[in-house]
Amino acid sequence: MVWQAHQGARVPAIARARGLCEATVRLWLTRFNLHGVAGLADAPRAGRPPTYSPEEVGEVIAASLTNPADLRLPFGSWTLDRLAVYLHESKGLAISRSRIGE
Repeated sequence: MVWQAHQGARVPAIARARGLCEATVRLWLTRFNLHGVAGLADAPRAGRPPTYSPEEVGEVIAASLTNPADLRLPFGSWTLDRLAVYLHESKGLAISRSRIGE
């Protein structure tokens, strides 16, 4: 779209070619003109912030990929309940089984 505009295409033609409304084309071209390539990145959205930090998510993933026997635990496979207990007791991460499964 930006390239088409740079080549001289008008907003209505770009919109038709891409199956977009003209307002959408203008929005993206304006963002590009104001902020350059960075303006084409998705803007932050409203909503609840993440409950867990990327580091905490990493802890959950790392633990779930670790064989419990390697951690000297008395079972051979994880369940959501076992993983939640392990994360709480060894990592101090209070997370419910339902949140692990998300």
